[in-house]
Amino acid sequence: MINKINNCCFEHKGTNASASERGKSFLLENRSKVLIKKVDVDKCVYKDNTTDKRCDYLFQAETKRPKVFFVELKGCDLSSGIDQIHSSLLALKEYFLNHMIEARLITNRPVPDLRTRRTFVEIKRITKTSGGDFLIRNNGNYSEII
Repeated sequence: MINKINNCCFEHKGTNASASERGKSFLLENRSKVLIKKVDVDKCVYKDNTTDKRCDYLFQAETKRPKVFFVELKGCDLSSGIDQIHSSLLALKEYFLNHMIEARLITNRPVPDLRTRRTFVEIKRITKTSGGDFLIRNNGNYSEII
């Protein structure tokens, strides 16, 4: 699996890294000028898998304490987006044991209260345990500084 991840990786050496789909975008503003690896999870790592749903992207930032961001850019089915992030975390977290795990669900729709969903609670637990967090943003465009 790690070979698949590396084969689907695009390196940003000291530059910003971003992803966008259908009017939604995620940007890592790289003020610390570290190496960021962007991995197309859904369309590359798991491109031959039609049964498992995975998040869209993974961003690995080589900060002092390495971070990994699981990112889903979602239109209307936010429950499905949570499930995709959850599925990706379970499948890939073993490769990022020494990383702070972050999860981001970006949408341009109103967000219902999803905090009682089992998968939401599990994502929160995984991210918090590593020192990270799970955020849902509904402005369609989200950026974060590292």
